Amino acid sequence: MKLPSPKTNKKVFLAVLVLCVVLSELILSNLHLVHLAGSEKKEIDLVSLGYENGEFSFTGEGKLNLWPDVEVRSLSFSLEWAGDGSPSEQVWADIGGTDGNFTKYAYHFTTDTVKPGAGSPARNRVYLASQGKASYLSLKLTGESGRDYVLSGIVINEPEGLSFNFLRFFVILLVALGIWASGQYKLSEKVHDPLSQSGRMTTAGLALFAMAAAFAVSMCLTDESVFTLIPYPLEKSVASYNPYVQQFDALMKGQLHLDVEVPQALAELENPYDYSQRAAAGVSFLWDRAYFDGHYYSYFGMAPIFVLYFPVYLLTGSVPSDAVTAVTFSLIAGMFTVYALDEILKATKIKISTSHYVIGTVFCLFGSMIWFNQRSFNRFYYVACLASAAFAALFFFFFIKALYNEKNRLKKRFELAGAGLCYGLIFLSRVNVALMCAFVVVAILVFRLIGAVKEKKIPPFVLDTVCLAVPVVVCFAVGMILNKLRFGSFTEFGSTYQLTVSDISLNKLTYNGIFPTLYHYFLALPKLRTVFPFAIFNSESMNNYGHYVYTSTTNVGLFAIPANLFVFALPFMNKNKRGSKEYKTVIGVSLGAVVVTALLDFALGGVILRYVTDAAPLVAAVSTLTAWRICSTEGETVPVTGASKAVKAVWIVSILLCFMLLLYNEVIDLMNYSPDVFFAIKGVFTV
Repeated sequence: MKLPSPKTNKKVFLAVLVLCVVLSELILSNLHLVHLAGSEKKEIDLVSLGYENGEFSFTGEGKLNLWPDVEVRSLSFSLEWAGDGSPSEQVWADIGGTDGNFTKYAYHFTTDTVKPGAGSPARNRVYLASQGKASYLSLKLTGESGRDYVLSGIVINEPEGLSFNFLRFFVILLVALGIWASGQYKLSEKVHDPLSQSGRMTTAGLALFAMAAAFAVSMCLTDESVFTLIPYPLEKSVASYNPYVQQFDALMKGQLHLDVEVPQALAELENPYDYSQRAAAGVSFLWDRAYFDGHYYSYFGMAPIFVLYFPVYLLTGSVPSDAVTAVTFSLIAGMFTVYALDEILKATKIKISTSHYVIGTVFCLFGSMIWFNQRSFNRFYYVACLASAAFAALFFFFFIKALYNEKNRLKKRFELAGAGLCYGLIFLSRVNVALMCAFVVVAILVFRLIGAVKEKKIPPFVLDTVCLAVPVVVCFAVGMILNKLRFGSFTEFGSTYQLTVSDISLNKLTYNGIFPTLYHYFLALPKLRTVFPFAIFNSESMNNYGHYVYTSTTNVGLFAIPANLFVFALPFMNKNKRGSKEYKTVIGVSLGAVVVTALLDFALGGVILRYVTDAAPLVAAVSTLTAWRICSTEGETVPVTGASKAVKAVWIVSILLCFMLLLYNEVIDLMNYSPDVFFAIKGVFTV
């Protein structure tokens, strides 16, 4: 049958397209029927195996031995969480045994995630393929330690009827319609014009996508509402709150030190910053706060308190919870990442296709790891990462917008002042991110200065720079004064006095850290699996490399994300058509800044995912811009080449990888908080 051309009859073509997607989904949803064809059904009688009422009960982990004596294609069972509330942990099913090929030694057939029901059993099915009759099967279920589970209703090769996955159908349909629309409206050939109405609408749509994703991450990964506020005055002891709430409480009480009593035994230790001494003396202490001059302090940057906690309190009489804080900064970071990229396109006049603009921006959002930090918002450590990412996105948006605004000098200087304020807030959120951004800013300003000298426009340049610098200096002064008042030195941020697992003051920047930094921050690979999700963060136990660093972590290197490798294409760009000297220098300095920041992070703290995410937005942005340069054109249309197709393919693979990593991470798994959502997404990627 000859399909109608999309140019001759659009309605007929779309109808045929939808029908093809329906048929595709019917095939995908029912491939299991082929797998089960001809298999013999067998019910396992748990009573005959010695389990009363036909139920196998276990706590945390349980193993059940079965003797099916049939060829096994699937193993079905009901699983219930025997507790109050709803299931809140992932349960793994490991199936091994012997069959026609493995008669002497047990063979591991498969591992998969299963779903326990709450209040009533949830039916689960695990597919496997024994070679001939399986004389023995072992079913091992691993849940959370201390949790009670009940397994029942085991059936080998349970028959199934026709099924249809509506979520996957809509996903495939959207992809098909996207491909059709790209061809229909020549989105792969049409140059994206950021100043046109369609260009502005495209950018607005991407910003809305970023904001919707922030809400989706929050709603799926926490049992706390994104609208929850904490009443103030605090209802519980101050010690039970995160450091931002504690610091807000301290400021409300007219002091800088936290309103938490320090045990006298801590002051009597020879070195209170030595964890082994505290442990040996049995001294209780406030974890990961700074201890100085008899008081506890929070050494976390105060910008979130100034820009969020106080405004929320003035409006509501309460302070934001972790969920509110995380989603707020994630919304800002995502939205202004989109608009900052838009401003760079306007400034550099890179001509790319609409499809490259959309897919590249979506990758940049995923590659920036904003949502990786947000999903861990039940730990206060990530607030600083989210805040610095949000203020950095705002800074570059205002900075680039102002830099190329030559028509309205007054507006330009207000934008520069706004950029300066945002940079100051980066400094008051996370100093290492401010340092990284400083390299980029200085490189750009040097080129601006050279241009001002050549064009004899030094006074306007000086005035512009002053507008940018004044808010920065004010914020720096505020930070330094706070340091002096709390820790006795303008340059001491409190990290030297933190109470963690070691004396941080002993950590040094050494040559020994170069290769470990390059590996853990850039080259460490994710763990790939045959079960969903197919890629997860890799847990590694490391040496201490001659001094203390965090020695066991869950992490992935920035260059494990394939699209980030586009940064290495920079030297091969055509000098005349693909980028100016300024552009290449700024990009090169950006990468140098990332490496320097990574070395400092490794030397002073070690390897933790949130340290890697400090550099992720800059690396993702640089790689995206470099890829856009590769696919750019000088004409009015963008030629569709093998290179441009390859770039899109790498972006799509990278987006899928980042999406998988988002589901299963170091702190919170989607399965833990939203089992229904987890299994719905799993159904899209598995058959």
